[in-house]
Amino acid sequence: MRTNILVHAAVVLATVLVGCSACAPLASRTAANDQAMAETYGWKSELERGHHIVESLAALSGKEKNIEFTGYRGERVAFVGGGAPGGMNDLLIEGGFYLRVVNPHGKDLRPQAVWWNAIVCGTIIQVFPENKIIVITVDEKNWRTLDTG
Repeated sequence: MRTNILVHAAVVLATVLVGCSACAPLASRTAANDQAMAETYGWKSELERGHHIVESLAALSGKEKNIEFTGYRGERVAFVGGGAPGGMNDLLIEGGFYLRVVNPHGKDLRPQAVWWNAIVCGTIIQVFPENKIIVITVDEKNWRTLDTG
């Protein structure tokens, strides 16, 4: 019994540490840097739209969070984030949102590094405001790794 408790505690601690380490690259990013990068790739308006959607979803409360999950479907957006634990191409983005990145070819787009950020541009498939999840489809050509370590 005691061994099971220790194993569960170790798993929880590892999950927290992995989650925190995935967020660390986000701390070094600034809005000005993100805007400059988006402008470089021609995604400035898409990044602004993504930011606006995250702000709108974060502002929802109670019953409002049960909005139709296809409410933003088809909108072209861009986001900057760091690698999320548990998902192949998924990112942790601003506002504590989890960005589920679907690649049409099923390719793993992540760099083989411990620390990394990426800017992605794609089309929204679904949003789950209550769970703070946004699902987008991103082609390989619209994924840019920003830094690794």
